Amino acid sequence: MFYIEYYIKNQGLFFAGGTFFSPKGYGEKVFSLSWVTLVLGRLFIEGISSNHNDRGGWMIYFKKGFNIINRIAVYPPLENCTARQLALDSKPIFGRKTIKSMQTIRIVLAILIAFVFVAQADEDARLMRERIDTYCGSNTNSRQTLRVVYFHPSDQQPYAGFQDRIQRIMEDIQNFYRSEMKRNGFGEIVFSLEKSQGKLKIHVVKGKDPSIRYDYKSGGKVKRELKDALRGTIDLDREFVIVFYGLFDPRDDGSYNAHSPYYGDGGSCHRYGLCHVADCELLDTKWFTTTDRQIKYTEHTGTFKQSLGEFNTKYIGGIAHELGHGLGLPHNGQTQSEAYHRGQALMGSGNHTYRDNLRGGRGTFLTKASATRLASHPLLTKSNPGADASVSCNWSDLGFAEKGADLIIEGTIDARPEAYAVIAYVDPEGKSDYDALTAVATVRDGTFRI
Repeated sequence: MFYIEYYIKNQGLFFAGGTFFSPKGYGEKVFSLSWVTLVLGRLFIEGISSNHNDRGGWMIYFKKGFNIINRIAVYPPLENCTARQLALDSKPIFGRKTIKSMQTIRIVLAILIAFVFVAQADEDARLMRERIDTYCGSNTNSRQTLRVVYFHPSDQQPYAGFQDRIQRIMEDIQNFYRSEMKRNGFGEIVFSLEKSQGKLKIHVVKGKDPSIRYDYKSGGKVKRELKDALRGTIDLDREFVIVFYGLFDPRDDGSYNAHSPYYGDGGSCHRYGLCHVADCELLDTKWFTTTDRQIKYTEHTGTFKQSLGEFNTKYIGGIAHELGHGLGLPHNGQTQSEAYHRGQALMGSGNHTYRDNLRGGRGTFLTKASATRLASHPLLTKSNPGADASVSCNWSDLGFAEKGADLIIEGTIDARPEAYAVIAYVDPEGKSDYDALTAVATVRDGTFRI
Protein backbone atom coordinates (compact mmCIF):
# COMPACT_ATOMS: atom_id res chain seq x y z
CA MET A 1 0.00 0.00 0.00
CA PHE A 2 1.17 3.52 -0.75
CA TYR A 3 0.84 6.38 1.64
CA ILE A 4 1.05 10.03 0.69
CA GLU A 5 1.39 13.05 2.92
CA TYR A 6 1.59 16.61 1.82
CA TYR A 7 1.75 20.07 3.31
CA ILE A 8 0.39 22.84 1.15
CA LYS A 9 0.47 26.57 1.84
CA ASN A 10 -0.51 29.30 -0.56
CA GLN A 11 2.90 30.93 -0.88
CA GLY A 12 5.25 31.47 -3.78
CA LEU A 13 7.93 28.79 -4.06
CA PHE A 14 11.52 29.73 -4.84
CA PHE A 15 13.84 26.87 -3.95
CA ALA A 16 13.41 23.14 -4.17
CA GLY A 17 15.28 20.08 -3.01
CA GLY A 18 14.44 16.44 -3.22
CA THR A 19 15.37 12.92 -2.26
CA PHE A 20 14.74 9.95 -4.49
CA PHE A 21 14.96 6.32 -3.42
CA SER A 22 15.23 3.59 -6.04
CA PRO A 23 15.08 -0.18 -5.45
CA LYS A 24 17.86 -1.02 -7.92
CA GLY A 25 19.67 2.17 -8.64
CA TYR A 26 19.17 5.23 -10.79
CA GLY A 27 17.77 3.38 -13.80
CA GLU A 28 14.67 2.02 -12.10
CA LYS A 29 12.76 4.74 -10.38
CA VAL A 30 9.69 4.58 -8.19
CA PHE A 31 8.49 7.55 -10.20
CA SER A 32 9.94 8.53 -13.57
CA LEU A 33 12.00 11.69 -13.56
CA SER A 34 10.56 12.53 -16.94
CA TRP A 35 7.10 12.33 -15.40
CA VAL A 36 8.17 14.54 -12.52
CA THR A 37 9.69 16.97 -14.97
CA LEU A 38 6.43 17.02 -16.89
CA VAL A 39 4.51 18.00 -13.78
CA LEU A 40 6.98 20.35 -12.13
CA GLY A 41 8.71 21.88 -15.10
CA ARG A 42 12.45 21.61 -15.72
CA LEU A 43 14.54 20.14 -12.92
CA PHE A 44 18.07 21.58 -12.67
CA ILE A 45 20.28 18.76 -11.40
CA GLU A 46 23.66 19.87 -10.05
CA GLY A 47 24.83 16.54 -8.70
CA ILE A 48 23.91 13.16 -7.28
CA SER A 49 25.23 11.67 -4.07
CA SER A 50 24.53 8.44 -2.25
CA ASN A 51 22.19 8.43 0.68
CA HIS A 52 20.43 5.60 2.46
CA ASN A 53 16.97 5.47 3.95
CA ASP A 54 15.58 2.18 5.23
CA ARG A 55 12.02 3.05 4.33
CA GLY A 56 12.67 3.78 0.72
CA GLY A 57 10.35 5.89 -1.39
CA TRP A 58 10.47 9.29 -3.00
CA MET A 59 10.33 12.74 -1.52
CA ILE A 60 10.52 16.28 -2.82
CA TYR A 61 10.76 19.44 -0.76
CA PHE A 62 9.56 22.88 -1.74
CA LYS A 63 11.29 25.74 0.03
CA LYS A 64 11.02 29.46 0.37
CA GLY A 65 14.33 30.72 1.67
CA PHE A 66 15.41 28.31 4.39
CA ASN A 67 11.86 27.30 5.31
CA ILE A 68 10.27 24.15 3.97
CA ILE A 69 6.91 25.29 2.63
CA ASN A 70 5.81 22.07 1.03
CA ARG A 71 6.72 18.42 1.30
CA ILE A 72 5.27 15.53 -0.64
CA ALA A 73 6.34 12.05 0.29
CA VAL A 74 5.48 8.55 -0.90
CA TYR A 75 6.58 5.58 1.18
CA PRO A 76 6.40 2.22 -0.58
CA PRO A 77 8.47 -0.33 1.41
CA LEU A 78 11.25 -1.58 -0.86
CA GLU A 79 13.73 -4.44 -0.70
CA ASN A 80 17.44 -3.75 -1.25
CA CYS A 81 16.66 -0.07 -1.38
CA THR A 82 19.38 2.40 -2.27
CA ALA A 83 18.95 6.14 -2.14
CA ARG A 84 20.08 8.98 -4.36
CA GLN A 85 20.08 12.59 -3.40
CA LEU A 86 19.01 15.07 -6.04
CA ALA A 87 20.43 18.52 -5.49
CA LEU A 88 18.27 20.92 -7.45
CA ASP A 89 19.48 24.21 -8.87
CA SER A 90 19.56 26.98 -6.28
CA LYS A 91 18.24 29.40 -8.89
CA PRO A 92 14.55 30.19 -8.64
CA ILE A 93 12.67 27.55 -10.62
CA PHE A 94 9.27 28.61 -9.35
CA GLY A 95 7.93 32.13 -9.50
CA ARG A 96 5.03 33.79 -7.76
CA LYS A 97 2.78 32.66 -10.58
CA THR A 98 3.39 29.02 -9.68
CA ILE A 99 0.84 28.74 -6.86
CA LYS A 100 -1.60 27.22 -9.32
CA SER A 101 1.08 24.79 -10.52
CA MET A 102 1.88 23.87 -6.93
CA GLN A 103 -1.76 22.98 -6.34
CA THR A 104 -1.65 20.89 -9.51
CA ILE A 105 1.32 18.97 -8.10
CA ARG A 106 -0.59 18.18 -4.96
CA ILE A 107 -3.70 17.09 -6.84
CA VAL A 108 -1.86 14.92 -9.35
CA LEU A 109 0.16 13.08 -6.71
CA ALA A 110 -2.78 12.75 -4.36
CA ILE A 111 -4.97 11.29 -7.09
CA LEU A 112 -2.37 8.92 -8.51
CA ILE A 113 -1.14 7.61 -5.16
CA ALA A 114 -4.00 8.06 -2.73
CA PHE A 115 -6.43 6.57 -5.25
CA VAL A 116 -4.56 3.28 -5.13
CA PHE A 117 -4.65 3.28 -1.34
CA VAL A 118 -8.32 4.29 -1.01
CA ALA A 119 -9.47 1.91 -3.73
CA GLN A 120 -7.77 -1.01 -1.98
CA ALA A 121 -9.19 0.03 1.40
CA ASP A 122 -12.69 0.32 -0.04
CA GLU A 123 -12.36 -3.08 -1.69
CA ASP A 124 -11.24 -4.65 1.59
CA ALA A 125 -14.17 -3.06 3.43
CA ARG A 126 -16.59 -4.23 0.73
CA LEU A 127 -15.37 -7.82 1.03
CA MET A 128 -15.72 -7.67 4.80
CA ARG A 129 -19.25 -6.30 4.55
CA GLU A 130 -20.23 -9.04 2.12
CA ARG A 131 -18.89 -11.68 4.51
CA ILE A 132 -20.74 -10.11 7.44
CA ASP A 133 -24.00 -9.72 5.52
CA THR A 134 -23.85 -13.34 4.38
CA TYR A 135 -23.36 -14.51 7.95
CA CYS A 136 -26.17 -12.33 9.33
CA GLY A 137 -28.53 -13.18 6.44
CA SER A 138 -32.07 -11.91 6.86
CA ASN A 139 -31.98 -12.45 10.61
CA THR A 140 -32.43 -8.79 11.49
CA ASN A 141 -34.01 -7.39 14.62
CA SER A 142 -35.01 -3.74 14.59
CA ARG A 143 -35.15 -3.84 18.42
CA GLN A 144 -31.35 -3.94 18.55
CA THR A 145 -30.95 -0.40 19.87
CA LEU A 146 -28.67 1.37 22.29
CA ARG A 147 -30.58 1.92 25.55
CA VAL A 148 -29.96 5.12 27.51
CA VAL A 149 -30.33 5.25 31.31
CA TYR A 150 -30.11 8.28 33.63
CA PHE A 151 -29.10 7.52 37.21
CA HIS A 152 -29.44 10.13 39.96
CA PRO A 153 -28.95 9.86 43.74
CA SER A 154 -31.84 9.76 46.17
CA ASP A 155 -31.28 13.32 47.41
CA GLN A 156 -31.04 15.02 44.00
CA GLN A 157 -33.12 15.33 40.85
CA PRO A 158 -31.73 14.90 37.30
CA TYR A 159 -29.89 18.00 36.14
CA ALA A 160 -31.83 20.70 34.32
CA GLY A 161 -32.52 20.07 30.65
CA PHE A 162 -31.08 16.56 30.71
CA GLN A 163 -33.58 15.17 28.19
CA ASP A 164 -32.78 17.62 25.37
CA ARG A 165 -29.07 17.90 26.19
CA ILE A 166 -28.48 14.15 26.19
CA GLN A 167 -30.46 13.74 22.96
CA ARG A 168 -28.22 16.33 21.27
CA ILE A 169 -25.13 14.63 22.66
CA MET A 170 -26.12 11.11 21.63
CA GLU A 171 -27.20 12.19 18.14
CA ASP A 172 -23.90 14.03 17.69
CA ILE A 173 -21.95 10.91 18.72
CA GLN A 174 -24.17 8.79 16.48
CA ASN A 175 -23.35 11.08 13.54
CA PHE A 176 -19.64 10.84 14.33
CA TYR A 177 -19.67 7.04 14.27
CA ARG A 178 -21.78 7.00 11.10
CA SER A 179 -19.47 9.33 9.19
CA GLU A 180 -16.35 7.47 10.36
CA MET A 181 -17.76 4.09 9.34
CA LYS A 182 -18.46 5.54 5.92
CA ARG A 183 -14.98 7.07 5.65
CA ASN A 184 -13.49 3.68 6.46
CA GLY A 185 -15.41 2.13 3.56
CA PHE A 186 -18.20 0.32 5.44
CA GLY A 187 -21.05 2.61 4.43
CA GLU A 188 -23.33 4.70 6.61
CA ILE A 189 -23.96 2.02 9.22
CA VAL A 190 -24.39 3.02 12.85
CA PHE A 191 -26.11 2.01 16.07
CA SER A 192 -29.77 2.96 16.54
CA LEU A 193 -31.03 4.97 19.50
CA GLU A 194 -34.19 3.99 21.32
CA LYS A 195 -36.80 6.69 20.70
CA SER A 196 -40.44 7.36 21.50
CA GLN A 197 -42.41 9.82 19.34
CA GLY A 198 -39.18 11.23 17.95
CA LYS A 199 -37.59 11.87 21.34
CA LEU A 200 -34.70 9.92 22.79
CA LYS A 201 -36.08 7.49 25.34
CA ILE A 202 -34.19 7.87 28.61
CA HIS A 203 -34.90 5.44 31.44
CA VAL A 204 -34.58 7.40 34.69
CA VAL A 205 -33.51 5.49 37.80
CA LYS A 206 -33.39 6.97 41.28
CA GLY A 207 -30.57 5.60 43.39
CA LYS A 208 -31.01 4.03 46.80
CA ASP A 209 -28.45 6.30 48.47
CA PRO A 210 -27.65 10.04 48.63
CA SER A 211 -25.00 11.62 46.42
CA ILE A 212 -22.24 11.37 49.01
CA ARG A 213 -22.45 7.56 48.93
CA TYR A 214 -21.42 7.29 45.26
CA ASP A 215 -18.00 7.81 43.67
CA TYR A 216 -15.86 6.85 40.66
CA LYS A 217 -15.59 3.25 41.90
CA SER A 218 -19.34 2.76 42.38
CA GLY A 219 -19.99 1.21 38.98
CA GLY A 220 -20.56 -2.29 40.37
CA LYS A 221 -22.85 -1.01 43.11
CA VAL A 222 -24.93 1.01 40.64
CA LYS A 223 -25.10 -1.90 38.21
CA ARG A 224 -26.76 -4.00 40.90
CA GLU A 225 -29.23 -1.19 41.61
CA LEU A 226 -30.00 -0.84 37.91
CA LYS A 227 -30.67 -4.55 37.53
CA ASP A 228 -33.26 -4.35 40.29
CA ALA A 229 -34.86 -1.14 39.04
CA LEU A 230 -34.97 -2.11 35.35
CA ARG A 231 -35.92 -5.78 35.69
CA GLY A 232 -38.41 -6.60 32.93
CA THR A 233 -37.50 -3.43 31.00
CA ILE A 234 -33.77 -3.66 30.25
CA ASP A 235 -31.61 -6.76 30.62
CA LEU A 236 -28.08 -5.57 31.39
CA ASP A 237 -26.75 -9.05 30.64
CA ARG A 238 -28.22 -9.17 27.13
CA GLU A 239 -28.46 -5.58 25.89
CA PHE A 240 -26.28 -2.56 25.15
CA VAL A 241 -26.68 0.25 27.66
CA ILE A 242 -25.10 3.63 28.36
CA VAL A 243 -25.65 5.10 31.83
CA PHE A 244 -25.49 8.86 32.47
CA TYR A 245 -24.87 9.83 36.08
CA GLY A 246 -26.23 12.95 37.77
CA LEU A 247 -23.19 13.12 40.04
CA PHE A 248 -21.52 16.36 38.87
CA ASP A 249 -22.51 18.45 41.86
CA PRO A 250 -22.26 22.27 41.84
CA ARG A 251 -20.44 23.85 44.79
CA ASP A 252 -21.19 27.16 46.49
CA ASP A 253 -18.11 28.78 44.89
CA GLY A 254 -19.36 28.01 41.38
CA SER A 255 -17.08 25.03 40.78
CA TYR A 256 -18.20 21.41 40.41
CA ASN A 257 -17.46 18.08 42.05
CA ALA A 258 -17.55 15.19 39.57
CA HIS A 259 -17.72 11.83 41.34
CA SER A 260 -19.46 9.42 39.00
CA PRO A 261 -18.19 6.16 37.50
CA TYR A 262 -16.71 6.88 34.05
CA TYR A 263 -15.58 3.86 32.07
CA GLY A 264 -16.70 1.08 29.77
CA ASP A 265 -17.51 -2.27 31.30
CA GLY A 266 -14.57 -4.60 30.76
CA GLY A 267 -16.78 -7.55 29.82
CA SER A 268 -18.54 -5.78 26.96
CA CYS A 269 -18.75 -7.90 23.81
CA HIS A 270 -21.26 -8.81 21.08
CA ARG A 271 -23.62 -10.29 23.67
CA TYR A 272 -23.99 -7.22 25.88
CA GLY A 273 -22.34 -3.90 26.60
CA LEU A 274 -22.36 -1.32 29.36
CA CYS A 275 -20.62 1.99 29.87
CA HIS A 276 -20.77 4.63 32.61
CA VAL A 277 -20.52 8.36 31.81
CA ALA A 278 -21.13 11.68 33.56
CA ASP A 279 -23.81 14.31 33.06
CA CYS A 280 -23.44 17.95 34.00
CA GLU A 281 -25.78 20.90 33.65
CA LEU A 282 -23.16 22.50 31.36
CA LEU A 283 -22.70 19.42 29.18
CA ASP A 284 -24.14 20.26 25.76
CA THR A 285 -23.00 20.23 22.13
CA LYS A 286 -23.98 23.90 21.85
CA TRP A 287 -20.87 24.81 23.90
CA PHE A 288 -18.28 23.20 21.58
CA THR A 289 -17.19 26.54 20.15
CA THR A 290 -17.30 28.54 23.40
CA THR A 291 -13.87 29.77 24.47
CA ASP A 292 -14.73 32.84 26.60
CA ARG A 293 -16.56 31.08 29.45
CA GLN A 294 -14.80 28.91 32.01
CA ILE A 295 -15.69 25.95 34.20
CA LYS A 296 -13.73 24.67 37.19
CA TYR A 297 -14.26 21.13 38.44
CA THR A 298 -12.68 18.33 40.43
CA GLU A 299 -12.78 14.72 39.24
CA HIS A 300 -10.96 11.51 40.13
CA THR A 301 -7.83 12.61 38.20
CA GLY A 302 -7.50 16.12 39.64
CA THR A 303 -8.83 19.68 39.49
CA PHE A 304 -9.23 21.46 36.16
CA LYS A 305 -10.19 24.87 34.81
CA GLN A 306 -11.17 24.92 31.16
CA SER A 307 -13.25 26.80 28.66
CA LEU A 308 -16.71 25.34 28.10
CA GLY A 309 -15.55 24.31 24.64
CA GLU A 310 -12.63 22.32 26.04
CA PHE A 311 -14.79 20.86 28.80
CA ASN A 312 -17.43 19.60 26.38
CA THR A 313 -14.78 18.24 24.05
CA LYS A 314 -13.31 16.24 26.92
CA TYR A 315 -16.54 14.96 28.43
CA ILE A 316 -18.62 14.40 25.28
CA GLY A 317 -15.52 12.92 23.68
CA GLY A 318 -15.26 10.78 26.79
CA ILE A 319 -18.82 9.57 26.24
CA ALA A 320 -17.96 8.59 22.66
CA HIS A 321 -14.79 6.84 23.90
CA GLU A 322 -16.46 4.91 26.72
CA LEU A 323 -19.30 3.95 24.39
CA GLY A 324 -16.62 2.44 22.16
CA HIS A 325 -15.57 0.25 25.09
CA GLY A 326 -19.21 -0.59 25.69
CA LEU A 327 -19.33 -1.82 22.09
CA GLY A 328 -16.24 -3.98 22.65
CA LEU A 329 -13.51 -1.68 21.26
CA PRO A 330 -10.04 -1.77 22.86
CA HIS A 331 -7.64 1.16 23.00
CA ASN A 332 -5.56 2.03 19.94
CA GLY A 333 -3.78 5.12 18.72
CA GLN A 334 -2.86 6.95 15.54
CA THR A 335 0.21 7.11 13.33
CA GLN A 336 2.10 10.39 12.98
CA SER A 337 0.52 10.94 9.60
CA GLU A 338 -2.98 10.26 10.90
CA ALA A 339 -2.34 12.70 13.74
CA TYR A 340 -1.42 15.39 11.19
CA HIS A 341 -4.33 14.79 8.84
CA ARG A 342 -7.13 13.49 11.06
CA GLY A 343 -6.24 14.27 14.67
CA GLN A 344 -6.39 11.75 17.51
CA ALA A 345 -7.86 8.25 17.42
CA LEU A 346 -11.08 8.05 19.40
CA MET A 347 -9.98 4.92 21.23
CA GLY A 348 -6.60 6.48 22.01
CA SER A 349 -6.63 10.05 23.33
CA GLY A 350 -9.33 11.24 20.94
CA ASN A 351 -11.71 11.94 23.80
CA HIS A 352 -9.57 15.05 24.44
CA THR A 353 -9.88 16.33 20.86
CA TYR A 354 -13.47 15.39 19.97
CA ARG A 355 -14.98 18.21 17.86
CA ASP A 356 -12.08 20.51 18.68
CA ASN A 357 -11.81 21.00 14.92
CA LEU A 358 -14.71 23.41 15.47
CA ARG A 359 -12.20 25.54 17.41
CA GLY A 360 -9.31 25.16 14.98
CA GLY A 361 -7.97 21.78 16.15
CA ARG A 362 -7.67 18.59 14.10
CA GLY A 363 -10.45 16.65 15.81
CA THR A 364 -10.95 12.94 16.34
CA PHE A 365 -11.33 9.94 14.07
CA LEU A 366 -12.05 6.21 14.16
CA THR A 367 -9.18 3.96 13.11
CA LYS A 368 -9.61 1.25 10.50
CA ALA A 369 -9.13 -1.34 13.25
CA SER A 370 -11.99 0.09 15.33
CA ALA A 371 -14.27 0.40 12.31
CA THR A 372 -13.49 -3.17 11.26
CA ARG A 373 -14.51 -4.46 14.69
CA LEU A 374 -17.70 -2.41 14.71
CA ALA A 375 -18.75 -3.55 11.23
CA SER A 376 -20.06 -6.85 12.62
CA HIS A 377 -21.44 -5.52 15.89
CA PRO A 378 -25.11 -6.47 16.38
CA LEU A 379 -26.09 -2.85 17.01
CA LEU A 380 -24.86 -2.01 13.51
CA THR A 381 -25.95 -5.17 11.68
CA LYS A 382 -29.28 -5.32 13.57
CA SER A 383 -28.62 -9.03 13.82
CA ASN A 384 -26.86 -11.35 16.23
CA PRO A 385 -27.20 -14.96 15.04
CA GLY A 386 -24.10 -16.07 16.91
CA ALA A 387 -24.89 -14.48 20.28
CA ASP A 388 -25.05 -17.83 22.04
CA ALA A 389 -22.78 -19.82 19.73
CA SER A 390 -19.49 -21.21 20.93
CA VAL A 391 -16.42 -19.62 19.36
CA SER A 392 -13.33 -21.42 18.11
CA CYS A 393 -10.19 -20.22 16.36
CA ASN A 394 -7.20 -22.20 15.11
CA TRP A 395 -4.07 -20.64 13.61
CA SER A 396 -1.66 -22.47 11.33
CA ASP A 397 1.21 -21.78 8.93
CA LEU A 398 2.08 -18.59 10.80
CA GLY A 399 5.03 -16.80 9.25
CA PHE A 400 6.95 -13.71 10.34
CA ALA A 401 9.27 -11.83 8.01
CA GLU A 402 11.14 -8.54 8.02
CA LYS A 403 10.88 -6.47 4.87
CA GLY A 404 12.73 -3.21 5.13
CA ALA A 405 11.23 -1.43 8.12
CA ASP A 406 8.09 -3.58 7.99
CA LEU A 407 7.13 -6.73 9.85
CA ILE A 408 5.05 -9.05 7.68
CA ILE A 409 2.76 -11.59 9.37
CA GLU A 410 0.87 -14.15 7.36
CA GLY A 411 -0.91 -17.40 8.03
CA THR A 412 -4.05 -19.46 7.88
CA ILE A 413 -7.03 -19.15 10.19
CA ASP A 414 -9.91 -21.57 10.74
CA ALA A 415 -12.58 -19.93 12.89
CA ARG A 416 -16.20 -20.44 13.84
CA PRO A 417 -17.99 -18.15 13.21
CA GLU A 418 -15.99 -17.45 10.05
CA ALA A 419 -13.30 -14.78 10.40
CA TYR A 420 -13.52 -11.81 8.06
CA ALA A 421 -10.44 -9.89 9.23
CA VAL A 422 -7.30 -10.11 11.34
CA ILE A 423 -6.12 -7.08 13.31
CA ALA A 424 -2.60 -6.67 14.67
CA TYR A 425 -1.96 -4.42 17.65
CA VAL A 426 1.57 -3.11 18.22
CA ASP A 427 1.81 -1.59 21.68
CA PRO A 428 5.00 0.39 22.46
CA GLU A 429 6.35 0.65 26.00
CA GLY A 430 4.58 3.17 28.20
CA LYS A 431 1.28 5.07 27.87
CA SER A 432 -0.64 1.87 28.66
CA ASP A 433 -2.22 0.74 25.37
CA TYR A 434 -3.61 4.12 24.29
CA ASP A 435 -0.84 4.49 21.70
CA ALA A 436 -1.07 0.96 20.26
CA LEU A 437 -0.74 1.03 16.47
CA THR A 438 -2.84 -1.29 14.36
CA ALA A 439 -2.84 -3.06 11.01
CA VAL A 440 -5.84 -4.75 9.38
CA ALA A 441 -5.90 -7.62 6.90
CA THR A 442 -8.91 -9.08 5.14
CA VAL A 443 -9.18 -12.86 5.41
CA ARG A 444 -9.36 -14.40 1.94
CA ASP A 445 -10.00 -18.12 1.56
CA GLY A 446 -8.88 -18.64 5.14
CA THR A 447 -5.54 -16.83 4.70
CA PHE A 448 -4.31 -13.39 5.70
CA ARG A 449 -1.25 -11.17 5.30
CA ILE A 450 -0.51 -8.10 7.43
